[in-house]
Amino acid sequence: MMAYACLSPKHASMFLAFTKQVQNGNLLEDIMAGKSRWPSRPEERDVLYFISQSFRARLLEELPKNKQNMSGDRLSDIYRYKAIIKELASVNLELAQMVVARDESGRELPAWFMTEVIRDLPRLIGGDAK
Repeated sequence: MMAYACLSPKHASMFLAFTKQVQNGNLLEDIMAGKSRWPSRPEERDVLYFISQSFRARLLEELPKNKQNMSGDRLSDIYRYKAIIKELASVNLELAQMVVARDESGRELPAWFMTEVIRDLPRLIGGDAK
């Protein structure tokens, strides 16, 4: 209530979403470790958005530019990333599409990874929710 009294409605909503993100600081780690699932309740949509953005940032940082010379451990990480995207798509297709799409600044996931994702999840590129 204080945030809405002191800030514009948009900024108050963003602040409340930020505080939820802080409270759920380890949720992405837990999702990646298979200990938690993506938030799916309507009131958790803001947290889902922030975690999806964090997951995308991690993929951009961790995925190698090419697939050659990857170790077995690294390949298992890649399969886990694809499974996480698939889980996210089952909760919110739009946010899963955001994770794999090119962003406003032109950053995109490596082409080899996109080929892997699209092979398993073709609906991510078409916007078809079936």
